[in-house]
Formats: sequence, structure tokens, C-alpha cells
Amino acid sequence: MPDENEFARLIHKMVGAENAGGNVGRETLDAILAPDFLSLTRSNGKEESRADLLDAVGNSTIQTIEREAAGFEAYGSDDLFFVRCVVTVRDLADQQSSPNKFRNTYFFRRDGDSWLCMSWQVTKLA
Repeated sequence: MPDENEFARLIHKMVGAENAGGNVGRETLDAILAPDFLSLTRSNGKEESRADLLDAVGNSTIQTIEREAAGFEAYGSDDLFFVRCVVTVRDLADQQSSPNKFRNTYFFRRDGDSWLCMSWQVTKLA
């Protein structure tokens, strides 16, 4: 049975893809999102399909936003896992601004020897 470290590595790749943007970010995320990915629900309530999310990451050229994930918790069985963590977002262009923290929740399913993300939700923390 997988542990939190396995999912932490996947989520670090997903967050890294958002940080990188462009083709590298898009390709990294494309390999982790399930073909039947349901949606990413952003903290503002906007839902993005798999295609929308890949386009947003692929078209991103913002290099001043840094995301970092920590505090992983994983719950599940052999084939399905719910994972949550806190993602801290910093604006590197504005060193005076406070970082924002978001609770990210992911639903993964096993696909052979790998795990694919089925859905993703982001909630802004106070």
C-alpha cells in the first residue's frame, strides 16, 4: 500500500509543473492527470477541465509566483486515495506581500503501477 511520501512526490511534481509553466509544466501535469480527470476547482469557485488546466499551465509565463506544498495527509485503500496538503504561494516580485496558504485536496486512483489524479480542489485558508 502506498504511503504519504509517494503522493507527496506526485504533488511536488504537480506544484512544480505549475511553477515551471510552459511546455515542461504542461507535459509534467499531463502525465499525472487522468484522461478522465473531473476538474480542478479553484479557490474562487471556478472549475477547470483537464484541457483548461493544461492550457493554463502551458500558457503560463509568470515566473514571479512560487508555490510550495507541505503537510501531506493521505487516506485510502489499495486503488483509491484522498490526499490533502497546504500549498503556500509567494509573489517573488513583491517581497513585502504576505504569502497565501491554500488547502489542496486531491483524489488519486491507481492505474497499473502508477497513480493518476482524478480531481483537485483548492480552498484559501484564513
